[in-house]
Amino acid sequence: YIAAYRAWLGEAPVTSASAATSRGVRRHKASEDDLDLSRPVELVVLAITPRAARCRLLGSDRVITLRAGSLHRVVAGQIASVQPSKYWTHGGHPYLSGQIVSTRIDTAALGLVPLALREAHGGPPAAFEMELPGRDPEDAIDPTLARTLGPGEHAEADELAERLLETDLRDLAAHTYLGNRLLGLSPQWALHHYEVGVRIAELSVRDGFDGVLPWSLVGNRPLLSCLLGYGECLWQLERWDEAERQLARLVRLDPADPRDVGSRRTAVQARRAWIDGQSWR
Repeated sequence: YIAAYRAWLGEAPVTSASAATSRGVRRHKASEDDLDLSRPVELVVLAITPRAARCRLLGSDRVITLRAGSLHRVVAGQIASVQPSKYWTHGGHPYLSGQIVSTRIDTAALGLVPLALREAHGGPPAAFEMELPGRDPEDAIDPTLARTLGPGEHAEADELAERLLETDLRDLAAHTYLGNRLLGLSPQWALHHYEVGVRIAELSVRDGFDGVLPWSLVGNRPLLSCLLGYGECLWQLERWDEAERQLARLVRLDPADPRDVGSRRTAVQARRAWIDGQSWR
């Protein structure tokens, strides 16, 4: 996965001698005193596992594992409102069972530090490169693995993507990989992954941003890939106006358009139906 990611970024391979060991983030654990089981609890979803969601309390760094009746269409980066039923600990780790009442995307409430934008060269328009979180060479995933791995080969990559998001929700490549994984299975679910990634990027690329983010600057590739996935997912769902806006935005950010987003925008404007396999990210 490291070699694939670095190839996607256009960087040289890392030798095993120079590769660092992936490190997790140590967080405080939620206690029973942090919860009021008589009312809904708001949790920031950090990662999804086959049977649970790893979360932290909204407005806090205290973590807890949620076991809910269903995690359908729940993704890392969402805020889940949970009607709790039971709190317990096992092996020193806190757990909460309950029913998810609702989920929402509100990246401004997550308390994230915006990804930095570094000016690469002056304009007009000025070109910027976005910070890549988790620059440990083992902390990386290539979003295109979602379409290149064979049947039965995704489990390890899925686990890696979720682990990366648990460490840093700003990992746009991980959001994009998970969106790509679901695009052909459940575009409605995939849309949540892409939207979380795009909204996190918007903490850095705010309204009125008049620079460009060229694909040739490797730090921009996770955002540009996430934005393309978002636009194409909206296209697949035939949400035409929204899809056209996102693709137009992508062309504004990367006017050289090396991935021919312009032709996709033209197809959306003409209301042409989505065809599986017609794109790459």
